[in-house]
Amino acid sequence: MEHGKRILAIHGMAAIAAGLLLSVTLPRAFGADLTIGAAMPDFSLAGVDGKTVSSQDLATKKAVVVVFTDHTCTYSQAYQERLIHLQQDYAAQGVQFVLINPNIAPGETAAKLSEMKSRAADMSYPFPYLADPTQSAAHAFGATRTPEVFVFGPNRTLVYHGEIDDNTEAKMVRKTDLKTALDAVVKGAPKEIEKPVTTVFGCSIKWTQ
Repeated sequence: MEHGKRILAIHGMAAIAAGLLLSVTLPRAFGADLTIGAAMPDFSLAGVDGKTVSSQDLATKKAVVVVFTDHTCTYSQAYQERLIHLQQDYAAQGVQFVLINPNIAPGETAAKLSEMKSRAADMSYPFPYLADPTQSAAHAFGATRTPEVFVFGPNRTLVYHGEIDDNTEAKMVRKTDLKTALDAVVKGAPKEIEKPVTTVFGCSIKWTQ
């Protein structure tokens, strides 16, 4: 009898877990599903410096790297310095990184922006850090996790989507997917990117919209 109860309990927990997973991923159905070659979605978002950055402001860049991130996510924290170094290394070659935070609860935009501003100052971010309080940008890009990267090359078309690299521990990295993609773009050969789509890992976006 006790054995039967344990089996029922296990099945019950599995069902609950499946239901929770469904509730987390369900909003994704309302977002985009950008494929390689797709145009960069339009966006216009406020940054920690009080300035608004739009997709139109990036029209002259050789490549635009949009990173959905949240500095409170441990995965995103692990990649902050690597993103900073990549921006510094590729800035002179016309590459612009833009970080977007989609995890902002309704009514907390001002407080979250203040928190984001502090983090950007502490880390000396060399790129815009934007707030997406309505999650419109996250839905438009079809982002699901933080960090998640979208690289747009010539004519603002998607040439790479996925992970930054394959390990949160820098010394354990074996595949530098984002860097490899940027090298191909800056030399004018985005079609040479061997793996234009890689598996994203990180914190799930907390959908509120």
